[in-house]
Amino acid sequence: MPCETFCTRYVTVQDRFQNFVPAIPLPGQLRFFRAVEKGRNQRTGAFKAVHLKSRRSGGTTAGLKMILQDLVTTGTTKAAIMLHEEKVTQRTLANLRAMLDMLPKDIRPEIDGDSADHVSFRDRPAIIFISTARAKGFGAGDDISFFLWSEVAKVEAAIASRIVSNVIPALTPNARVIWDSTPDEINGDYYPMLWRRARDPRSDLIPVFNPWWMVPEYRAGDPNDWEGLGALWQEEERLKMMGLGADRCWFRRAKIEELDVTDPEEGGVGEILFDVQYPGDETKCFTGIRGKPYFDPRAMTAMMARATRGRTVDRWEEPEEKAA
Repeated sequence: MPCETFCTRYVTVQDRFQNFVPAIPLPGQLRFFRAVEKGRNQRTGAFKAVHLKSRRSGGTTAGLKMILQDLVTTGTTKAAIMLHEEKVTQRTLANLRAMLDMLPKDIRPEIDGDSADHVSFRDRPAIIFISTARAKGFGAGDDISFFLWSEVAKVEAAIASRIVSNVIPALTPNARVIWDSTPDEINGDYYPMLWRRARDPRSDLIPVFNPWWMVPEYRAGDPNDWEGLGALWQEEERLKMMGLGADRCWFRRAKIEELDVTDPEEGGVGEILFDVQYPGDETKCFTGIRGKPYFDPRAMTAMMARATRGRTVDRWEEPEEKAA
């Protein structure tokens, strides 16, 4: 069954009011699930997906939900989840345990003991490891059927190289793999080059881009107040053409002003920083970092044109705000 159906039917989470509600996917998660479902091997279920996202789009949680579904469906999941900070690791582990505890009893796996770095089960030969990227030997000598690497861009090049040499050979032939990251705080070339490879039409990787306007709460002001904005900036014209409301533009302007640490008349950096921290364009979010382009914008534009084969951007439809 599609992961979005599995989440809505079986997974329960706490909303902001501490109520237990069905885990209806966020718009960005839904976009990710559907892209993977379309691009995966339909016979084996295997896939390798590269997720370029904005903050608060629920990328890591989407990966957790897919691991949970694989665990319930196959019962033999050997998953490795790699995160960039220890505090994020502990929060993710707590989130995973909570989702496991809230599964219906007839499909709920029996957790075997308690550990700071993994979850194992009494009733099935499955295990889920969780660690930080700096953990030495992580993945070495293990068989991994599902690998989720969160915030890849934040990992130093030397550590990324070690992870690749340890984990990639450990992947089973039909492994599910997710590289998930925001483009800010890029530390080395590994993730930008991975995204470039994913965007090549000849690649076996599934590229999924979740721009900032997929996040429901990224809006401010009246969605119909186009007149108050005055003359629209080039990016705002694009957002309007896509069918987004003026509240998205008001949010963008407020954030740019917040990020702009210099006098705008003297060449402020707010818009450049916004394009990186709240990506709305998969080329700009890499070319604007620290003044040093990772990619040639002209080459990237040509590659994107080949990948889309002349198709245009669909009109944006506002999501139903039911997600927890």
